[in-house]
Amino acid sequence: MRVFYGLTLLLIAFSTTGRALPDATALQQSFDRLDQNHNGSISLVEWDQHAFAFFKATDRNNDNEIDPTEITDDTETVNSFSRSDAKRDGRLGIEEFMQLRRQLFKVADIHANDSIDRTEFELYNLISETGWDDANTNGRLDLAEIRGSLQELVKLADQDQDGILSPEEANFLSSEAFTQLTADGPLSPARLYTHYRDMLMGKQ
Repeated sequence: MRVFYGLTLLLIAFSTTGRALPDATALQQSFDRLDQNHNGSISLVEWDQHAFAFFKATDRNNDNEIDPTEITDDTETVNSFSRSDAKRDGRLGIEEFMQLRRQLFKVADIHANDSIDRTEFELYNLISETGWDDANTNGRLDLAEIRGSLQELVKLADQDQDGILSPEEANFLSSEAFTQLTADGPLSPARLYTHYRDMLMGKQ
């Protein structure tokens, strides 16, 4: 089952244009906003608090519902909103919104330990751009699914279509991480996957 979360970046208060990927600075700033106690991970409580605050800020007419016009009027976001509107009534109530947020937390919590560390957060945001093939339909990312999604991510970021990523194309990585990853060769999909796999497994 191919899963897409079109509202993901919007719901965590990123501002993106078109299909541009978030850069390393934006990723860190967004993580820091959610990690309110600055302990290096985002708890479900912090996640829910941010979601509620975002909902209230978006609900400009204070009717405890948001509609597409309160978010944006571009076609892609309206279509994403429609997919999230469980009641199919053209509005997104607080219960629907928080349910969506909890689903997204489950996706981001790759270790399934009720917290999201920096690596999980980065993967969650990058994979939200491509979706992933949820082969076992459990609503979580496993390593095989991450590998497939990162292959799609490289295709999306690879503007010159040479099969590898330049520093500009891989701007979601810090310059230090890019330098480390390319010390022995160019940044290929396989090398990018190995990087995130090792980060998740605590090998880096």
